[in-house]
Amino acid sequence: PSECRTDMYPQGRHPAPHQPGQPGFKFTVAESCDRIKDEFQFLQAQYHSLKVEYDKLANEKTEMQRHYVMYYEMSYGLNIEMHKQVQSRSVYSQHTHTTHTHTHTHACSPALSASS
Repeated sequence: PSECRTDMYPQGRHPAPHQPGQPGFKFTVAESCDRIKDEFQFLQAQYHSLKVEYDKLANEKTEMQRHYVMYYEMSYGLNIEMHKQVQSRSVYSQHTHTTHTHTHTHACSPALSASS
């Protein structure tokens, strides 16, 4: 007596024919057990498919987090390297400018030229 259905709780349950030994019961015990068994199997199948989907999403989440950490570390490392490069250029530029100005001043200074 299993029926093909698409919803979880079927709306149109038809009562079984009334039998003389069972006053007023709509379903026999066997039919009720079969129906419960069918619904349980349906719920088990739903649970299984949802669990598979959950596991898949959990794995994707873990992978995305791993990639995020990797990219964050790379970005942080590049930022530090760029900062070091800027500092090095600044120090080099200041040193070169000071040395060049200092040398230029001594070579072209009239006071130093006269005393030599």
